[in-house]
Amino acid sequence: MLKFRRIIEDDLEKLMKWRADDFITRHMHTDPVLDMEKQREWYKKISNDSTCQHWIAVLNGVDIGTVNMYDINESHKRCFWGLYIADPDARGKRIARQMESNIFDYGFFVMGLNKISAEMIEFNKLIVFASAADIEGVFKGYNYKEGNFYDVYRIAILKDKWAATRHLYEYESVYIEAPGT
Repeated sequence: MLKFRRIIEDDLEKLMKWRADDFITRHMHTDPVLDMEKQREWYKKISNDSTCQHWIAVLNGVDIGTVNMYDINESHKRCFWGLYIADPDARGKRIARQMESNIFDYGFFVMGLNKISAEMIEFNKLIVFASAADIEGVFKGYNYKEGNFYDVYRIAILKDKWAATRHLYEYESVYIEAPGT
């Protein structure tokens, strides 16, 4: 069973190790140099920030990755989302689809958002095209990593589209720990 629990301070070292893993870092926009002091600063910042929510994805009692919503704009009813599966044993099992579908349900039907977007680096094309979201644009040569410039895809989905098409995606609803619980 999959669930999303809020990130707690005890997760910071694990998150730092996950984020530094070559498999994860190569698919991200940035290549951060992390240490526990930076992790604690980040945690303090997000803990008091109503424009973001961060969770650990837990599968059958094992922490497998993260999912987040950020740049939450209540006035315009939109945000961005991101996720990654850090546990190699959990990859390739359609768990990312479960995570994405549930974050859409949460954003649209619990938070009342109208649009959820993401940005993905071009070598994540498989994920871009597998997503229920639509490609809205491509930022050419937007990211510089490993000595190369890469395009970044902006994808997004509107509430009306998700409401009309969510039945096409096989997924089970998961428990998502709300802020303040």
